[in-house]
Amino acid sequence: MSEQEFPSSDMRELLALPPDTAMARVQGVHSTDFPRLWEYLRDGAVGKLQNKDLGDADRIAWAKFAALSISRRIESGEKDSLTSAAELARVRAYVIREFGPSSEEPFRNPDRLCREALEEIPMGYAEVRALAEEWKRRAPEEMLTLRRIKNLLTPLQDVADHLESSSSPGREIREWLDLIPLLP
Repeated sequence: MSEQEFPSSDMRELLALPPDTAMARVQGVHSTDFPRLWEYLRDGAVGKLQNKDLGDADRIAWAKFAALSISRRIESGEKDSLTSAAELARVRAYVIREFGPSSEEPFRNPDRLCREALEEIPMGYAEVRALAEEWKRRAPEEMLTLRRIKNLLTPLQDVADHLESSSSPGREIREWLDLIPLLP
C-alpha cells in the first residue's frame, strides 16, 4: 500500500494481536507511507502498556512497540525529535517505575535513559539555564523549545532515585532536573 491512510480495520487488528506479532507486521511498513499510523499505534500501545490486566512481559513488549511507533513517527517527519524524545522518555520512565530498573535491559536502564534524553537537548546546561531565567522575554520559538526541554526532563524525575547520587551522571541529571521549575 502506498496510500496516505492505513485502513482503520488493519490498525485495530494490529492492536488486537500479541505485541511481538504486531511489531513483526509493521516492520516492513515504511515510516512515510502512513504517517498517521504511527500516532495511532503509539496511542494504542501506550494504552496496552498501562493495562494492568495484561502480564508484565506483554506490557513491556507493548512499551517497546510504542517506542518503535515513536521512532517511526520521527522518521516520517510528523513530529520533531525533541517532542518525540519526551514521549519516549515518558514511556521508558513509566516502564522503569512500574517494573523496576534493569542494567541488563537497555530499555529499562535508568542511566541509559537519562543519558539518551540529555543527548536530545539541543543546547548545553548553561545556555538552557540562562534562557530559562528570562523565558518570558524570549521569542515564541525559544519558549517552545524550552517547554519541550521541560517535557523531556519531567519524566526523568521518576527514575532519578535509581541513579547513584554520587556518580557523575547522577549529579548531572539532578542539575538538569533542578531547572524544571524555571522552565515554561
